[in-house]
Amino acid sequence: MSPVPAFVALIAALITSAFLLRWHGEAPALSRFAAIDGLRGFLAFFVFMHHAYCWDAFRTSGEWRMPDSRFYVHCGETSVALFFMITGFLFCQKLNAERSRELDWCRFFVARILRLVPMYWFVVVLMLVVIPFASGGVQKEPPSWIAGEIMRWLTMTIFGTPNINALDRTYLIIAGVAWSLVYEAAFYVSLPIVSMAFFSRPPNRWVAFSVFCLAIFVGFSKCNVVRDWWNNYTLLIPFVSGAITSYLVRYNAFRRFSECRTAMAIAVGSGAIAIAGFPSPYAPIPLLLLTTAFALVACGNNLCGLLTWSVARFMGEMSYSIYLLHGILLYVTFKGVIGSEAARELSTAAHWTVILFLSPILMLASYTTNRLIEKPCMRSVDDVMSLIGQLKVSSWKLGEFGAGKTRGFSVEVSDRPK
Repeated sequence: MSPVPAFVALIAALITSAFLLRWHGEAPALSRFAAIDGLRGFLAFFVFMHHAYCWDAFRTSGEWRMPDSRFYVHCGETSVALFFMITGFLFCQKLNAERSRELDWCRFFVARILRLVPMYWFVVVLMLVVIPFASGGVQKEPPSWIAGEIMRWLTMTIFGTPNINALDRTYLIIAGVAWSLVYEAAFYVSLPIVSMAFFSRPPNRWVAFSVFCLAIFVGFSKCNVVRDWWNNYTLLIPFVSGAITSYLVRYNAFRRFSECRTAMAIAVGSGAIAIAGFPSPYAPIPLLLLTTAFALVACGNNLCGLLTWSVARFMGEMSYSIYLLHGILLYVTFKGVIGSEAARELSTAAHWTVILFLSPILMLASYTTNRLIEKPCMRSVDDVMSLIGQLKVSSWKLGEFGAGKTRGFSVEVSDRPK
């Protein structure tokens, strides 16, 4: 129940990140919203702590459930809520900034796909490597079934998270983190419609694309994303909170206030009350408190430099890898390296000692995938857009050629002697 092990593990992760930054890495450039860059790293690591607690119960009871500790519940739920706020803020702020000119929607969606999909597919591949060992090397389903299940996983679980090869609770291999990506994807595809709230007029084809994708979410998504938003509006509030903050950041007076110590006290106090005073962030009052804290951070409060610290921003750069990889690391460690029987006999102290040793390993793995997968894919946006441009030109030329052939054929037929 104590939060101490989580903070000890966090210190180990920060030390590892500091060494990586010093010897192998490069400090990320200070962006306009540098505090958010640092915040991401802490949020991703606390999701790891949330699932580390879940594994403490799972290895002994076989039951995957929410932690009994309020602190560890918030490590997961509040972190994801703040991730949603960050998404809502950054992209609504972008819409606000671009409303005087037409946003390049094709480039936007290409960039989002290259940011999210390649790393996620890599994690799915790792999961497919683990499954044969977890299944005891026995093929329990026909290959066609397995192929269909894999395809559903490759669609970022929009169409569900089926058990692969009849492996019970396959989703536990990645600690079930893919569910939040579906909400992120639903938000992204809704942006052409959302942009109208910023007095922008996106091209009709992108509005139609947005409507079509949302219709798929409503009609076919096994995660029932839009229906969940309709029935449980609190899941939508973090995105709305981020959108509201994108307006607040435009006011100089609010930004100046956000940078003062009083604002820091309000931000820390609001966050502490939301965590200590409520069992979950998904209720109106704790969400209001978290929105207050987030708005002050997004608009300039860096918590005495903690969030703009180069190590924090470096860890924030790896946050997506941390978020996706920690589940596999936990599964392989407790199921494979230690073994289910031995893990069941571990004491709580021994469990958290294992987590302490896993923290530097997670940082090393996340740094590696960030450097070899995430960054190259993000840098390839221009190349992909260039390829799309070439395909458009080729299609246009082909169409012109086809039209020319048709006109020539018509003339030839009309001039044929009867």
